[in-house]
Amino acid sequence: MSSSEILIQRITREMSLYTPITLLIFGSCGSFCNFITFTSKQLKTSSCAFYFLCTAITELIAFYFGLLSRLAGDRLGSTLFTTNSTYCKIRSYLVVALPSLVTYMILLTTIDRFMSTTTQVRYRSFSQLKVAHRLAPLVIIISMILSSHMLVFYNFFPACTAQPGIYSVVYSVYLIIWTGILPNGLILLFSLLTFRNVVKTKHRVGVTTTTTTTTKMSSQQRHTQRTESQLIVMMLSQATLSSCLDLIRIALYAYFVLSTGLPKSNYHRTVDGLLLQISIILLYGNCSKSFYVYTLTSGFFRKIFRHTIYYYYRKILYISHINRDYDWNSTLFDQSTLYASTRHRELQTIPDRQITKY
Repeated sequence: MSSSEILIQRITREMSLYTPITLLIFGSCGSFCNFITFTSKQLKTSSCAFYFLCTAITELIAFYFGLLSRLAGDRLGSTLFTTNSTYCKIRSYLVVALPSLVTYMILLTTIDRFMSTTTQVRYRSFSQLKVAHRLAPLVIIISMILSSHMLVFYNFFPACTAQPGIYSVVYSVYLIIWTGILPNGLILLFSLLTFRNVVKTKHRVGVTTTTTTTTKMSSQQRHTQRTESQLIVMMLSQATLSSCLDLIRIALYAYFVLSTGLPKSNYHRTVDGLLLQISIILLYGNCSKSFYVYTLTSGFFRKIFRHTIYYYYRKILYISHINRDYDWNSTLFDQSTLYASTRHRELQTIPDRQITKY
């Protein structure tokens, strides 16, 4: 074995040992921060923020299940994946269906922003929270059903893999087209269309808007416009990076499919092992990055996140003060006395999230 093969094997081994734990830590923190930010009162009426929230929840489930099951096999010696047929089917199904669902949630976000920036009134009506509440569950159901064939055709052959023969070809086409090229192509398309709409809108407003009309615009309208603009920036950043990472992963998978059955040297098999590990990192890294993308690209997101953290921090302090000063189990405890004596401190301690402007 050559020195280059030894080096590649060492890199592959180190990546398989430490990368899943790193992604799990950063992904967990990012998903939690996404959740508390997108559930804030400043964003709870936005359809785009609702899609972002659905994406964050789906990402959390996807990388938790995938990474924890992988760590159980690689680090804890679990043999369920190689001995239990039911676990083989369920894990194979969820490892494909959940990341695919993340991609389609991002697609819904890009479509929502495209609809919100178009000049057609009937299309803009689709960018509403009530539409998002109906469309997101529908996409979840359809996506999970379309991936359910894996529950039937995945088993030990002899390892846990797709059934050899025609289904193996169908499965490869399904992964490349349905989970890769189709959604990511649509994501990039709607991202470009949204960007074009924004440029056209700015040009049109720049030509027709006068100083008088600008001063007549209410502060609420300006705040809404800034919010929508920042959500578009977040969407474009998330969509572009996600599509690029996903298409690279799909390209690696296509290489594995096309090179199956070809004679390979030991060096080529070693390189294939490294590429496989990279594709796994891309899969779960793509589900762990969204919070950090939003934080780096949007000052609006950073402000809401900081204020939300501050709000919960002061609320925890307030609750701890109550628990310290009052005996809740005491028979002399009077709720009205507590309310009267702590109302002023409550107003000083807990900031009002509704009146904060960004």
